[in-house]
Amino acid sequence: MGIQQAVGQGSPSRYDDVTLIQGLLNKAIKKSVSLKAELALLQEDGICKEKTINAIHQFQRRIMLFQRTDGIVEPDRNTWKRLNNN
Repeated sequence: MGIQQAVGQGSPSRYDDVTLIQGLLNKAIKKSVSLKAELALLQEDGICKEKTINAIHQFQRRIMLFQRTDGIVEPDRNTWKRLNNN
């Protein structure tokens, strides 16, 4: 299971990739008290809009502890690896 192209802010955000990322973000939200306090579950509709991008930023900030977030999940990069193993 993987994504073909980047998902998020200023990225190609292909439908299938976005749907997968939204599902993984929802899983992370359910597991994390800090994410659950900040975010509602995402609609898994394959459309990368403000709520999905915000969820990526919050995941990077609260789970990955990034000082500077980019709101992007790229294939085989740190955010993808952490989301996929969460």
